[in-house]
Amino acid sequence: MKSIIEMGSGTGVLLPHFLARVGSQGRVAAFDLSPCKSAISRSKYSASNLCFVAVEHIEGRKAINSMHGEKASQVSRQLEPVAELALLAESCGFETVVKEDNDEFYILLTKLRE
Repeated sequence: MKSIIEMGSGTGVLLPHFLARVGSQGRVAAFDLSPCKSAISRSKYSASNLCFVAVEHIEGRKAINSMHGEKASQVSRQLEPVAELALLAESCGFETVVKEDNDEFYILLTKLRE
C-alpha cells in the first residue's frame, strides 16, 4: 500500500494528483499550519483514503491563540487542545509519538500506523 504525506498542503492543489498516484488502496495525509487553508482543502476534496491534519506551532497555545485573534482572525481559528488534534490524527491512521500542550510549546508528533 502506498502512502503520501504532504507537508504544507495549503488549499490542496496537489491532492488530486497524490490520490491518483496512491490509488484506492493507498492513503494521503494532508498537513498544514493553517486551519483555514485545511478547511478550504477539506471542502474541495473528500475521499475515504484522504485525511487532513493541522500541524501547529512551537509556542504555547495561549500565546498562539492571542496572536491569531489579534492578527489573523480572518484566516485562522483558535487552536484546539493537543489531545483533540491527536484524536483527529489517530482517526486518520496515525499513532501519537509526542503530545505536549503547555505555556512553552504546543506540539504533536505522529507517525503512520503500520
